[in-house]
Amino acid sequence: MALADGSNGGLASNYTLSGGTHTADITAYQVNLTGSRSYDGTTAINAASLTTSTLVGGETLTLSGVGTVADKNVGTGKTVALGSLALSDGSNGGLASNYTLIGGDFSADISPANLVLTTGDIIKTYDGTTSASGTPIIKAGSGSQLFGADSLSGGVYTFIDKNASGGGTVTVSGISVSDGNGGNNYAISYSDNTTSTILPYVIHLTGSRLFDGSNLVNADVFNLGTLVGNETLSLSGAGQMSDSSAGVDKPVDLGTLALRDGGNGGLASNYTLAGGNPVVTILQSPAVDTPTDIVDAGTAVPNSGGNGSAGDGSNGGGKAGGLALSALRGTDSNRTVQFNIADSGINGGGSTTGLTAGGTAPTQIGNTVHLLASQTLVAGGQVQIVANVEVNNYSSGFSFALPAGVLPTTAGDSTVSAKMGNGEPLPAWLSFNSQSLSFSTDSVGAAQLPLQVVITHTSASGQQKSIMLTIEKQDQAI
Repeated sequence: MALADGSNGGLASNYTLSGGTHTADITAYQVNLTGSRSYDGTTAINAASLTTSTLVGGETLTLSGVGTVADKNVGTGKTVALGSLALSDGSNGGLASNYTLIGGDFSADISPANLVLTTGDIIKTYDGTTSASGTPIIKAGSGSQLFGADSLSGGVYTFIDKNASGGGTVTVSGISVSDGNGGNNYAISYSDNTTSTILPYVIHLTGSRLFDGSNLVNADVFNLGTLVGNETLSLSGAGQMSDSSAGVDKPVDLGTLALRDGGNGGLASNYTLAGGNPVVTILQSPAVDTPTDIVDAGTAVPNSGGNGSAGDGSNGGGKAGGLALSALRGTDSNRTVQFNIADSGINGGGSTTGLTAGGTAPTQIGNTVHLLASQTLVAGGQVQIVANVEVNNYSSGFSFALPAGVLPTTAGDSTVSAKMGNGEPLPAWLSFNSQSLSFSTDSVGAAQLPLQVVITHTSASGQQKSIMLTIEKQDQAI
């Protein structure tokens, strides 16, 4: 170290360093920090995510501790507070004491975290669509995760094939992430689920037929019920009951019953009979069928002689009378006849050529009701009851009540219900009152007849008795 001439007459020769005291201050080198990390749901910036600015020569230092940013969200150039960040000695002579973080600039970038989303396995029943109701989850093995209290919701899930199958593929999109930043803290991607299932639609077979002594139930007895959309199927084969006796909702083993492809896209593979609990109601027709025959006024009624009686002589329809008929309908036997009595009343008198139901004009008759009784209803299967219904040509409606004794009376917790012979509900145009045991309609078209209705009485103990009611045009046979 040496002195040199200066200004204002300063000559180095007039001064000396020898014998003097010499001091100097060396200030610490200021270190800046920069860094980056992906979103982790916290405000912490670990030392490992930061890099020191260039140091002196080849010296190195070590940084430890944790700094913080103002919020957890994704962003660039976010200011870092030092927190517990500190320098320590490094290599190549790098001493922490020669450096300082005080006064430095500290910033970090937080980038979105990768998030791979899919859905849990979806199991649904065939409904003719590819729509699915999924549950958003993180793809297993993707190495991605949600942080903190962040959560998933929603999503759009779609099968690539609408048909029933196992191992179905479901595409995934539109899942929402709740992270306090509109989902922007994550870089979202989607992965298909390839282990979902569309189960076949279970068909519950129902039906009814009259007792025929066989425990087989042919396919044409059954109703398939409501299928998906307007699809149709056909049924072949025969099921089997454990016995052939009459009864309500008797279980049927499937036997050879099988579904076949139908119309409007109906594929048998999308449906199944397994698990459907098929049932059939077997009704026993009585040994003697006793239909009502309604006789127009002025019509001769064949008889085997004797006086006929209409019960009473007042005007009105449906007057019961006893008469030994020779050939009114069915097997010759004594029958109960329903007379429609007009002003002239009933003219009888023992003529062997016929009995005349008197009146000034014919009564218009549209429909006849036939009652077929269950074996369990009356001992021996005999039913000595008739019921009639008149349909006026102008109103095209009718109403009638079941005669007393056809079913047990409703009392306590007992119930009476009516359904179609194939097990489906009654048509909208036909009403049944379970208290009065009566049917009524304001309008019925010719195409809607004949119609079979099963009426079932269920006691408080669960015992059931039933009859089948057939409503048909007068000129139709049972």
